[in-house]
Amino acid sequence: MVSAESPVVFSKACELFILELTLRAWLFAEDDKRRTLQRRDIARAVRHEDLLQFLTDVATFDDHTVLSPSLPLSRACMHVVIPSLKPSSTAESNSVG
Repeated sequence: MVSAESPVVFSKACELFILELTLRAWLFAEDDKRRTLQRRDIARAVRHEDLLQFLTDVATFDDHTVLSPSLPLSRACMHVVIPSLKPSSTAESNSVG
């Protein structure tokens, strides 16, 4: 039986894992002077971090992707865009205080 707190704890653990992997991949994207994460950034992060070695078989460097004619381009080429970490002026003006 699963306790009521288990899904919440598991969800938070997944969130922190994804954040860690994304931030490590982001460093490689910045090294290449890009603001869009690519698959190779995640692969490089996995390769350079011992704690992520279990993902080696999943995150590979193969850049050749065969696109199916039935697969829309938007689904085949998904990228993650990381927003700026600086607070925006609208966020400051909307704060309650």
